[in-house]
Amino acid sequence: MSSSFGASVLSTFDCGEDGTEFLSQLIESPDTPAHETRQLVDTSILANSDDFHYLIECARSIQQSRHLPYENLNGNDLLSFVWHILTSEPTVPDAEEKPWAETDRLILLAKELAKDPDIRGPSARQIASYPQNIESVYPQSQISPFFPWKTRDKKSPSRPPAGVVSSVPFPPLSTSQFGLIQERLAHEPFWLLIAVTFLIKTSGQAAIPVFYKVRERFPSPTELRDPNNAEELFSMIRHLGLAANRLAFIQKYAEVFISNPPAPGKQYKVRNYERRDFLPSAMSMESLDTNGDSKCLSPGAADDEANAMAWEIGHMTQGKYTLDSWRIFCRDELLGRAQDWNGKGRQPEFQPEWMRVLPHDKELRAYLRWMWMREGWEWNPETGERQVLRPELEAAVNEGRVEYDNAGGLRILETARR
Repeated sequence: MSSSFGASVLSTFDCGEDGTEFLSQLIESPDTPAHETRQLVDTSILANSDDFHYLIECARSIQQSRHLPYENLNGNDLLSFVWHILTSEPTVPDAEEKPWAETDRLILLAKELAKDPDIRGPSARQIASYPQNIESVYPQSQISPFFPWKTRDKKSPSRPPAGVVSSVPFPPLSTSQFGLIQERLAHEPFWLLIAVTFLIKTSGQAAIPVFYKVRERFPSPTELRDPNNAEELFSMIRHLGLAANRLAFIQKYAEVFISNPPAPGKQYKVRNYERRDFLPSAMSMESLDTNGDSKCLSPGAADDEANAMAWEIGHMTQGKYTLDSWRIFCRDELLGRAQDWNGKGRQPEFQPEWMRVLPHDKELRAYLRWMWMREGWEWNPETGERQVLRPELEAAVNEGRVEYDNAGGLRILETARR
């Protein structure tokens, strides 16, 4: 399957997995300014130009160092040396190098004979017992082979890859909240979507204060949609980056929440996302109907394959992080299944929507790991598999003796973190 235009443009950039789809949609969006798209495309096209210039310089250097006669039939032009570099072939036939082999051998022998004899006193007996002809596996330019082995084995701690380790400390299971802004906005789905837009490709420490300032200045979707407020809103979020694209999404969410807000029984197809589970009480109420570029569900065809790929906010976003956040914190309340995202007002055997979500975002993964622990399970965010929570891990979490490892999981500490 061929990649989209946006994905092709981003292929030369180092983008996180959870941001690639969002940025690809921004590039393909008609709301994105044309000059910014053109600049990004030009940058992508020229991204590998430096490698080409380095290749030519390398070939020219080899060409100048060979000093081959002009009558040589093996090729003296620059492209011949480029070809030798790309194919890893020798630039001079072995037959031309063999006459110098004996000379090289004699030079090496003379260097060996020119060395002073290795004479050591009694105190150096232990050092002399080591074989002198063993080649060191450590680069001689970095560490002396006579340093202690422990010094040579010491390595600086590696940094975890970006987008893997949560920035929110893992709280005890007895606390009422984990610490995500989505928890505070769970009963306000519109503002939850706006907050998520601020958090994409931006740390919460930088984005959340700006979100609250924007909400205080423009407290309703009508004000956010108003074109007269666009310039002021743009200036408030400009320093976060991607300001034009964030502004377009904010205005889109505001417009849709006014004209066609999410509602039970209306779903829209989402590409490359998880299948939706059908509840028996809802299967007789859903089918496909065409609504512009989106597909809205209405009574009649619940068994259609396309229905399983449709969601209540599919006409607003196709981004996985946004969809995951909305499903975890808002979907049950929208559909009237429960009074909040954790099954409030329902019987104990009720399974909230968050139990069926497999997010890629590091913060949502840490949050669901914590939620599953409160249910008595250790949860694997890659597969969704569970095992009974170990008593030692539960005790360590409640005592603050855990920290994230480089894979985003948890490891137990001897003492509580400060």
